[in-house]
Amino acid sequence: MGTVHKFRRKKKRAPTKRNERQRALRRSIATGAFLLLYAFASIKFFGGEKADPNAEIIEGRVTRIVDGDSIVVSGVEIRLGDFSAPEWNEPGGREATRALKSIASGKRVICKRCEGARVPGRCTSYDRVIATCRLHGKRLGDMMRDQGILEGGR
Repeated sequence: MGTVHKFRRKKKRAPTKRNERQRALRRSIATGAFLLLYAFASIKFFGGEKADPNAEIIEGRVTRIVDGDSIVVSGVEIRLGDFSAPEWNEPGGREATRALKSIASGKRVICKRCEGARVPGRCTSYDRVIATCRLHGKRLGDMMRDQGILEGGR
């Protein structure tokens, strides 16, 4: 018969500087890969796609509430054409912002450019697109009024 080999445990060596550097490099590569994957997943989930601000319809997830009548959808800042909230520092401004945040933050909306513009043909206001946005078919301005938010902005 053949020879019987006895399995020996290898003696643990004291870690060398080279081994420590290799281990640290592997950890940093794994961490970098995880962060890159997380960034791509966040962009996809939170609507990081950039819409054309000149498009007739701007559709996407509300990624930011600027104030009581301004939101960011797919990277485009939109001024609601059907609701005029008080400014942040005016009475009712903070309540309007909180209400809009509770209604629309993180949700997918469809916004129609130039709808609700006070001056026909003028589709921007302070570098924001003027549009009427709908969530599940209902206008955000109507939803704000339903919550008792008073209008009174500029």
